[in-house]
Amino acid sequence: MRTLFLITVLLTCSALNCDGAKESLKSAAHAVLDCTKGELAPAVRDLAPMAERIVLDAIDPNGAVNWSPVKDYAKGMLTDIGRCAIAEGVARVLRPPVDDPNAPKVGGLAIDATAVRIGFAELKADVFGAVTFQTSAGRL
Repeated sequence: MRTLFLITVLLTCSALNCDGAKESLKSAAHAVLDCTKGELAPAVRDLAPMAERIVLDAIDPNGAVNWSPVKDYAKGMLTDIGRCAIAEGVARVLRPPVDDPNAPKVGGLAIDATAVRIGFAELKADVFGAVTFQTSAGRL
């Protein structure tokens, strides 16, 4: 719905030549939410492991993700902190933190990183709208 509104305003402004409004809308449509700084960072660090676990639990033995439970969880996490926690959880699945070399090892889980990125992009479009997240592992 928000995307449709932005497109409508962009088309209207194109016809009326309102350049300032077009630039503002373009930047709003492609907003970047930095989850690594400010007051978001500590809360995201605390919540990301839970989001990571939800994503990991949704991965089947072939590396595919069943996004339904992740989307259900995401629908309850619509604040910036919640959205960042989910993005950070996905980032951790894509690029897990370096383990302590002395920690016990567990068998690896095969993950199709491309499918995870595509699935998260679809989740963002369906649940969060047009936003890019800056995570500890880069932009998603």
